[in-house]
Amino acid sequence: MEVGPENYAETAQGLRLLHDVWNYSQPQPQSAAFKAWIKAHLVKREPVMWAPMEKGEFPHQPYGPASTPGGGAFDHHEPIIGIGSQHDLSDTTVYADDWLLHFSAQDLMPYYRNFSSLENGLHMDGNCKQAGTGYPDREAYPCFFEQVAYGLATSGFAVEAPTLPVTIDVDRRMEPNVRNHESAVPLHAVITARGLTPGKSYVLYRYTGFNSFPASDFEGSYEHRLPFMAEGSTWEHHDSVPFLSNNATYYIVAPANGEL
Repeated sequence: MEVGPENYAETAQGLRLLHDVWNYSQPQPQSAAFKAWIKAHLVKREPVMWAPMEKGEFPHQPYGPASTPGGGAFDHHEPIIGIGSQHDLSDTTVYADDWLLHFSAQDLMPYYRNFSSLENGLHMDGNCKQAGTGYPDREAYPCFFEQVAYGLATSGFAVEAPTLPVTIDVDRRMEPNVRNHESAVPLHAVITARGLTPGKSYVLYRYTGFNSFPASDFEGSYEHRLPFMAEGSTWEHHDSVPFLSNNATYYIVAPANGEL
């Protein structure tokens, strides 16, 4: 089964992610509301997956009309992970010169876009008029359909116990494509936890295997466990134990006493 707007929620639930699926059934045009929704998630450090159109593709229905419910259009899925503004990020207004950081899901380059440049019509003769039609240009500068948009935001794992926001980075920019019979490689992670209270004790848990993390009792099935005391609001750890690039590995930081 391919992942698309018709099953975003089902996919996120299967991955045990806290999620928010953009409501493509709301009044049209949706561009202003969609950009406000994107900004609202990004300012909370919650990544967004958008589904934009690509220049040179038409009618922007990758698997036929059934893949674009509500009369929408898209060609690709791309992650949005950052935001910037000349205004305080507590201001929910979307300004034309607000910008976001996204990836093309085709190359390793980051791409920066003003919010004013994100939407377009089906023929992409507005904001995306000058976009390239070859690889990877069309993925690097896409636009979402101004009438009906698609997106999914995530905010963490669906667990019942208190946890802290965690991000990880790895020591390779590329990983082998095991679907093309390339061999998996070991990866080392740098884990950063945020929102900590100085002087309070926490535990970093690592779990290996698809959906291996528990819903509440983190002491039950972890692969590794590292207690630490926060000296500031953030904490960084370089994990010396590698994991394979074709595996699922999870890092969870929770308060040692179970209370935030």
